[in-house]
Amino acid sequence: MAGTPLFVITDVGLAAASVATPTGPYIKITGFQIGTGYGYNPQPTDTGLNGSLVYSGVPTSYESIGNNTLNIICEIPPDAGPFQFGEVALFLDGGVMFAKAVFDTPQTKYSALGSNVVSSYTFNCLLKLEQSVAVFQIDTDNGPPAVYDIYQWSDVYPAGVSANPDIPLYLVRELDPSGDSTLLQNTSDTNWTVGTTYNTVFESIAVANSSTTWVEFLASAFPSSTILAAPNREWLLETPDGFFRSVNNIAVSGSNYRFNLNCSNDGTYNNTPLLNAPQVASHCRLYAFDISGEKIYWSQIINPVTAQSGQGTYSPSLGVIAAQGLLHVPSGNTGRFLTSADNLNSLTLLSGMYAVQLNTYGQPANMPVSADGHIWIQNYGGGNNITQYYIPTGAGGGTGGTGQGGVPMYWRSYTAGVWYPWFPISSPGKSAPGVTVGWTQLTTNTIKTFTETNTQGVTCFYSCSPGGTSPLGTPSGDFQISGYVNGVMLMTSQAITQTNGGNHQGAMIIVVGAGEQAQFTSVPFGAPGGGYMNIFRRPMI
Repeated sequence: MAGTPLFVITDVGLAAASVATPTGPYIKITGFQIGTGYGYNPQPTDTGLNGSLVYSGVPTSYESIGNNTLNIICEIPPDAGPFQFGEVALFLDGGVMFAKAVFDTPQTKYSALGSNVVSSYTFNCLLKLEQSVAVFQIDTDNGPPAVYDIYQWSDVYPAGVSANPDIPLYLVRELDPSGDSTLLQNTSDTNWTVGTTYNTVFESIAVANSSTTWVEFLASAFPSSTILAAPNREWLLETPDGFFRSVNNIAVSGSNYRFNLNCSNDGTYNNTPLLNAPQVASHCRLYAFDISGEKIYWSQIINPVTAQSGQGTYSPSLGVIAAQGLLHVPSGNTGRFLTSADNLNSLTLLSGMYAVQLNTYGQPANMPVSADGHIWIQNYGGGNNITQYYIPTGAGGGTGGTGQGGVPMYWRSYTAGVWYPWFPISSPGKSAPGVTVGWTQLTTNTIKTFTETNTQGVTCFYSCSPGGTSPLGTPSGDFQISGYVNGVMLMTSQAITQTNGGNHQGAMIIVVGAGEQAQFTSVPFGAPGGGYMNIFRRPMI
């Protein structure tokens, strides 16, 4: 005999074990006894202690420690004793001895009363059977444990058919691919909720074929064949009747994927086959280990968008994500403010929307105008096809909600190695004269000479009217007006007041580009007085 005695299961204990199943009847341990006998070999035919009884009680707790081995923890409290002992026996209902262990030499239990020594004595009673540890039902003085250690998935039974239905939490020690245990919560008599490490991928998936060691599902139910490379225990299966098995591997079986379950002794765990093969067309639940956050399964996407015109990002089919329209490339530094160090002629600016703030970050090279705004770039890659758009911020230096008088939107393209000029966006087309906004009156009958440099950033029409409040007014007096662009006279016209009731208006319009100088002069003649001009401006955007 060794220093640590081994339990011998008695004949009556073996008889109870031979009929025990995880769904009942159970091996119900209700108490333990301590006796004075020692130094002998216990026999299967023993029915009780050989020595005198010195203490009896109920187990303190119990746990599964793997390989179909249960640890029943029994304790002699500090205030018991003093006495010597050498026998420990576990008992079933009705005082039937299930197993007994005997020490080589007598052991002494001191009492804390009178000795001032805290002296409890704890026994870890290890019982191993061919059946699952789920066949045991243990009465303890503390009630069922709050958390019960389960060594492998095949030891998890629905609470309603379990030997220990009132345990609220199971900690399953069959480790996931990351080396972590899994916590189960007792939801109902028929269901455990998987609380950690595994996430639900299919709430309900129909069984196509099955046995007690594998279950098949239609391959078309899965978005990708990449699951065929899943490592051992990445997937977890819950059967329709509430049992669990980890998945060893997934293989192609005709038009199905076969989930081969862990149902044998692999040297670490001793899982057993399912009690019942899931029926064809019944529904299982599938979980997958993805605690690393690297995987999102199709069934985890809420209301996945199917193909629709102009949808942006969408999924045209299972496992396929496509995009229509502009996508930012965060890793390419898109969606940022451009600075004076940037050049819009760069072929490496990726597709995205950029911002321009001149006072804060400076002006990028090759802008269409010197104004704050947004640059939208569509770069098709390869340096062969790029489209750029400039959109002014707010009113773009103009007035009103339409930005009247401000800078327009521009666009340009790069094709076959050539950057084409920036063009203001217009309704007729990129190189058409453009769209004009309303006239802005610059003077009111007060001047005879007008000069202005066009700072609008676009081509403008300048109108000189000899009178009134419109670009083509009624003259007051007789005078001659002249129009200039950059100091060069383009035309002259006379405004004459007619005595016979008619007027020669003498108005004129000149076209002035961005940054060019517009000028009008008025010289009176004939009838005295008059000669005052009204000047109007109308930008082309």
